[in-house]
Amino acid sequence: MPASAFATTAQEFQQVQTWARARASLGNSHRDREAFVGRFQTVLARSGSGIATRGSRPVLARLLAGLSQAGMQPGEWSVPHDIHESMEVKRRPRKVDPADAPRTEADAGAADSEPADPP
Repeated sequence: MPASAFATTAQEFQQVQTWARARASLGNSHRDREAFVGRFQTVLARSGSGIATRGSRPVLARLLAGLSQAGMQPGEWSVPHDIHESMEVKRRPRKVDPADAPRTEADAGAADSEPADPP
């Protein structure tokens, strides 16, 4: 891992850096580096670095665009082959319980006109 390289967002780097500064060292620099890199949720790793690329595809695509703009070759990085394909998750429609449904004025008027049960 000494020759590892990766890219991440500046905001995430600052958050993990703050975490790392606040904790005590494990006494082993290799374990400290593993713990540091393991805290990142979005990582674009360099090929052959021993780190896995992970994170959401849109963020990885923005990182890759930034690296290309800085003059780095995309071939040097471990980029998912389908990075520009959208991964949309369709959610099931939520079932509404009729008792929890909002009442309309018509429902309120009908409820008021119903006769009350005799005692």
